[in-house]
Amino acid sequence: MIYIIDEDVMQQSTLQTELEIRGHKVKIIPDADSAYHVLESAGDDLELAVIDVMLAADVERPKSRFSR
Repeated sequence: MIYIIDEDVMQQSTLQTELEIRGHKVKIIPDADSAYHVLESAGDDLELAVIDVMLAADVERPKSRFSR
């Protein structure tokens, strides 16, 4: 599985489509908190993680581990 971690989900759809055409399973994760939980339990399923450098924290969580 290839994970794309970026809050701008619409912008990543082209990359997702290209990877899926080439036979990869792709999942887009929209924030740092969700990505942490998914990647922590991904195990051997993780092939690649493409991570936005300026990734947003989950705005719904009052105390994100990734907030400033």
